[in-house]
Amino acid sequence: MEPQTDLYYIHASGQQSGPFPFATIRKIWPPEAFPCDALIWNDAWGEWRELEHVLHLDTVNELRRKIEADTLTQKRSTEASRIRSSIVMTRQRATQIVDRLAEAMDEKKYVGPWSFFVRFSAVGVQHGVEVFFALYIEAASMFQQAPPSKRRDPDTLECIYGGYNFVTGFIKFLPDRELDRFGKITKESIDLSGRNGPPIGDRAAAWNEYQVERDRLKALAAAADPFDIIEEYAHFYEYLLTLNPEAPDFWNRIYQRLGLMYQP
Repeated sequence: MEPQTDLYYIHASGQQSGPFPFATIRKIWPPEAFPCDALIWNDAWGEWRELEHVLHLDTVNELRRKIEADTLTQKRSTEASRIRSSIVMTRQRATQIVDRLAEAMDEKKYVGPWSFFVRFSAVGVQHGVEVFFALYIEAASMFQQAPPSKRRDPDTLECIYGGYNFVTGFIKFLPDRELDRFGKITKESIDLSGRNGPPIGDRAAAWNEYQVERDRLKALAAAADPFDIIEEYAHFYEYLLTLNPEAPDFWNRIYQRLGLMYQP
């Protein structure tokens, strides 16, 4: 039961008290503290209701929300495990993916305009999160190769972190088939530059088509959020700082952290 306002009055044993936030009522007074005929009022309802019934409904709804949240978490965990188990990520392949990503951006092999949607085939992956695994492995390589005195240097962090930050902030990776239609909407057809005034007629229709498809792709990319599968980069870099890059188990620990099987 979700009223429009979170202030409530209580009427019990002939006395009225309040207003209280609902959370306060639940925290301070357990249901057994009220007489069975206690009433509760909220302005959004416009009527007195049985407090026992309202508390019961709130408890049931809270339990339902918890079950739904736990189910979603379990579903995401299962899916994350399935995706991880399907990924083969050698250090050589990680380098290839990162190189292909740089090439895709340099040669504008992304779908736009004004959007950085990159096809899986452009970077050689089956799932967008593979790009992030590759970036993390490359970051570990750069960390390992940096002189010991430079590994905690802000410039080293910026070198490692800068490219990753751009990728996570602006680039979305999607299956080729999802981008086919969007790729047909060219900058010329919708005149995004606005040099010829606001879009009207056919240009307005094309502009609307562009916006609808762009929003659909953004939602699709958001639904495949890599951070359901991989930790945020700042946490990964903090973990790097705890490791000895010269240790024989350095790469085993990196892959273990990522939840991948180590493949030299």
